[in-house]
Amino acid sequence: MTIIIRRPHAADLQAFLDYRNDAENLRLQPIQPMQAADAAAFLLAQSNLADDADNCWIMFAVERSEDQRMIGEAGIYIEAATKQTGDIGWSMNQAFCGHGYATEAAKLLLDYAFNERKLQCVTASMSAHNLRSIRLCERLGMRLEKTMRHAQPVGDGWHDVHQFVLESPAASPSCSAS
Repeated sequence: MTIIIRRPHAADLQAFLDYRNDAENLRLQPIQPMQAADAAAFLLAQSNLADDADNCWIMFAVERSEDQRMIGEAGIYIEAATKQTGDIGWSMNQAFCGHGYATEAAKLLLDYAFNERKLQCVTASMSAHNLRSIRLCERLGMRLEKTMRHAQPVGDGWHDVHQFVLESPAASPSCSAS
């Protein structure tokens, strides 16, 4: 294994800002640039989340094993109402894209979702322009469930959103995105 996913900590601040505020990530995600103080508060809140947290983004730092460097994040949003479905996502430092790190992180995140959190279904939603994430979903065996037109505000415009879905190996085959 070349990466681990772990809860973030304060020392991740600069690495977090490096990928979070990257122009390519801002172009493809519905996020705004983040200042250091806000980022530090976010990382602190994330590091203090309980293991069974829900109704919030649960972030994991993606760390390279060889140098313990944070190179991105993977996370999940689990709705409290059902605790059956989670929506996953990832964001990587562009300097580390194309090496399989996001795929490894997503597989670890799916293991967390299905084996630790006992979810029945996982979705992933992304801009239809985000070809790397679309290909990653396909590599993970996720199926394209639906496309929502002009559904995501990104920068100064609206992007179509693809939503992919994957059932737990233990789930009934009726899982579909909501």
